[in-house]
Amino acid sequence: MPSPLPPLDVLVRVYDRMADLELNLGIIRRHWTRHACRVIVVSNGLSAGHAVPAACRALADEVLELPHNAGHVEGASQLLQAGLPRLDPRAGHAVLIEADNWLFSDALIADYREQMRRRQAVWASAEWIERHHSLAVDFAIADIAFLQSHPQVLRFGRNAETHVCNALHDLGARYLFIRECMPVHVPKSLRALHDPYGGRLRSFPRAGMVTHHVEDLPGGMAEKQAFANAVLGRREFEVPGDPLALRRKLRAIEWLARLAPRSRWIKPKNTRRD
Repeated sequence: MPSPLPPLDVLVRVYDRMADLELNLGIIRRHWTRHACRVIVVSNGLSAGHAVPAACRALADEVLELPHNAGHVEGASQLLQAGLPRLDPRAGHAVLIEADNWLFSDALIADYREQMRRRQAVWASAEWIERHHSLAVDFAIADIAFLQSHPQVLRFGRNAETHVCNALHDLGARYLFIRECMPVHVPKSLRALHDPYGGRLRSFPRAGMVTHHVEDLPGGMAEKQAFANAVLGRREFEVPGDPLALRRKLRAIEWLARLAPRSRWIKPKNTRRD
């Protein structure tokens, strides 16, 4: 029988997407079965009337509600910085995840935790924008002790993804790309054929992840749940639609996006700083 995996801290951040939060916490509790998870929710929506509901509190191990919101991107940094001291270094790694980012298994996390250990990396996430040195912050796996020793990694302003990558470069720290969540953005050469979400891909079948904003979907939460069924290839949620047909479409888009011509083939990456 395989030995149990080390425990995992999960830091979930939220402003106003409480319906997403409740569903996400349920997904973590049902489907993240490889780790013993301690789930910490950090919210900054209280002053705008977005209190964390009782149903979410029941699914979390700890809830921290901040009295104000520092802004959009700055608010994300605020939430991460507030949650950082709550993480337990004995867990080794933390998952940093937004409430609307649903991941239906922790198998991917277990794989990248092992890769991080072997390769002495302190961060793993998708490459955000290919033309810049950048790392996604909506879903990341991070070394807790490293972040607590270097909190400046999470002190970003306008450009969260480039700031994190630049900070790791400046510290000489190693990071890994989570390739199952890439590409994040649709290559410009493909956007005439597929560009429904402002250049973003929001369903990742190889990762078992959906990141849709429900306000961008005509069908709202039910449509997001249909996308979740599609990335899973089964009916997790009882909503209309053919999961397998939509999954084939999503896989085709993902395949085309990986093969489409892109500027990085001829231009080097650049460094963008706040």
